[in-house]
Amino acid sequence: MFGGGGETPAAAPSGGRLVACRDVSAGEELLRLPAGALVGPTEAEAALGGRIPPLEPWVGLALFLIRERNRGRGSPLADYIEELDGAGAGGAGLGSPLTWSEAEAGRLAGTQAGGLCEGYRTFLEQQWAQLQPALDADRDFFPSDVFTLEAFRWAFAAVRSQLVPPCDGGVDMALVPAAALLGHSGRSAARLSWKEKGLFGKERALCLDADRPYRAGEPVEMNFGGEGKIDPQVLLDHGLWDRASFCGGYALQLNLPEGPSYEDKVDILELSGLGTYQTFLLREGEPVPPELVAFLRLVNLGGEDAWLLEPIFRESLWKEVLMFPVSEENERVVCDSITAHCRGLLSQYPPPPPGAREGPRTEVAACVAAGELAALQGALDYFEGQRRRLPQLEYYQERRLRSLNLLDDDGNSTYGSRPEDDPFFAAGQALDKLQG
Repeated sequence: MFGGGGETPAAAPSGGRLVACRDVSAGEELLRLPAGALVGPTEAEAALGGRIPPLEPWVGLALFLIRERNRGRGSPLADYIEELDGAGAGGAGLGSPLTWSEAEAGRLAGTQAGGLCEGYRTFLEQQWAQLQPALDADRDFFPSDVFTLEAFRWAFAAVRSQLVPPCDGGVDMALVPAAALLGHSGRSAARLSWKEKGLFGKERALCLDADRPYRAGEPVEMNFGGEGKIDPQVLLDHGLWDRASFCGGYALQLNLPEGPSYEDKVDILELSGLGTYQTFLLREGEPVPPELVAFLRLVNLGGEDAWLLEPIFRESLWKEVLMFPVSEENERVVCDSITAHCRGLLSQYPPPPPGAREGPRTEVAACVAAGELAALQGALDYFEGQRRRLPQLEYYQERRLRSLNLLDDDGNSTYGSRPEDDPFFAAGQALDKLQG
């Protein structure tokens, strides 16, 4: 189960953590979990004995965990359940805010993380109400004092904490028991991955390789976040945070509104593998994602720039045009719209709650709030600065003419002063005659 080969494995559980058993080199295998050691929806449904109708996979896993938790030491997952009760990482985890006390969760009030937490609570109450007829039909198997809303909320948080890529969805969706033993480091490049061996690769195992050297006795860490999650999402999903590398962030959600040229813009997004609803991760102290700016330029593309939506430009528009300023007017509208949106979001944050930061949950809640504010303020500062720079920016037509050597270094045409000497003027004249 634990990697390294030879007589001495590279890592093994100790005190609720996975620790290096000896000095380990970067690239060595620290963990190997056979596919059969994972707990997937099929195993959960089998344990529930078909007593409930088909459910979302996570619901079956949640009910399964509640039942196994109630079995105590009689469950083969008893040690695993104890780790989940201790919030994981040998009790070092904070637990999802869904499981925090009302006073602790109240520290997140007004933040995006707090809003998501409240949304989950409402969603779980609705799901729990829908489950009641099936649970009531067999209370011997689903005793009402065990299968409670509080237990369901705990199980939901536990399932989310253990759905770690590449086992967080699809056909490979499964709880990864060893995830509860792993520490989280935002600086780590270590990720779980599938490895295959045997005839036709039928022997699959979920493995973790060391991304750096480890000394004997050192706790093993991986990154539960990475490029696809900001640190507040790691807290909400996995109940973990890394004080040393914590970076505040905000998940900015935007959509393409219906309006002129809507279908053309949808087509451009689809060609780029994107949808009309997008989430852009703003991180404290980091540059604004260029994809965010490109999306805003597309949203606001129109007027004298509408010709860029013609089919001839479709396949190259996203990467070759929208990643850079299109026109002064387009860039101005982009900056004005998003700065107004950021100011509106910032205005909704309440002042920090009074009182000392007592305990790690209070501390992390304060860090989450401050980090969201910093990420939004960073985006606001960028776009305000971009608006001030409008006269100095180079726009699409200038870039295009310069690439064709039709503009010199001072921005002047390389053709004569007469309009008829300019090939673009002549081409426009010819096109006007054809259309006239």
